[in-house]
Amino acid sequence: MEQIEYSQSTDKFGKTVVKYFRDEIFQTFIDEKEHIINMGIDEFIRKMNSNTMVDELKNPIIEKAELFCTLTKEQNEILDRLVLSLFDSVIFSVMRALDENDEEKTGIELKVDEKNVRDLRLIGNGMLSGEIFDWFSRFSKFGQYQF
Repeated sequence: MEQIEYSQSTDKFGKTVVKYFRDEIFQTFIDEKEHIINMGIDEFIRKMNSNTMVDELKNPIIEKAELFCTLTKEQNEILDRLVLSLFDSVIFSVMRALDENDEEKTGIELKVDEKNVRDLRLIGNGMLSGEIFDWFSRFSKFGQYQF
């Protein structure tokens, strides 16, 4: 079986994408949801109502908390997978945009270690959008791409 040689620059880019566009954001979502559920909706609403935040900002937060607290454990797990799949879809779209980017037209170029990300050595299908499937399984604490 052939051993895959990973590129340090590609791995650096992949780890950064996974950390900032997936793991940190999703962990924040999970932490917030668990905090609200553990606190209980009544206590959460009490704290929110004692806050000086305007109702236009406060009400959507309370609605979100009420949703978290009314879902069963199984429904919350489905919600988690749904949210993670949305992040994954966004990351895929961003990588596809980089794959299809025409630097001459857009003036946008992204570099890692002085190399254009489109010129990094890739192990998958030769496209950044394909590389994320490997990055998630190797670098994310939340596992593989969620469909």
